Amino acid sequence: MMYIWFVVMLILIYIEIATPAMISIWFVISAFLTMLLSIFVPNILIQILFFGLGGVALYYATIKTINKRIYGEERVNDVIERIVGKKGVVNNMIEPGIEGEVTIDGKVWKARAIEKILVSEIVKVIDINDNILMVKKEF
Repeated sequence: MMYIWFVVMLILIYIEIATPAMISIWFVISAFLTMLLSIFVPNILIQILFFGLGGVALYYATIKTINKRIYGEERVNDVIERIVGKKGVVNNMIEPGIEGEVTIDGKVWKARAIEKILVSEIVKVIDINDNILMVKKEF
């Protein structure tokens, strides 16, 4: 049975190498540990259960740390806090119920407002919902 887990581990390593995202690394580790377990526990059901639960447990135990190291500390809430209060320029007219576009720091965002705002007017971001800015005229 040890050889079967070794083959499973090799297949999972190939999948991990072949894909750009971390997909199976936790199950590679779990397959290795299950391979060691199979030396002492011959019951295949226990091995399969150990493999599945082990992979899931490793994923949940490490995913936050790995994401911080790969993607940095910045998260969605940090982006929202950073953009709220900034000023931008209207590219496409914004009317109540009709989205327009605003450029802030060189990036174009969809925007809504409760008042009509013309092209080239300066606006201030007051909120962000579903990647759409809520803006108001800046006087």
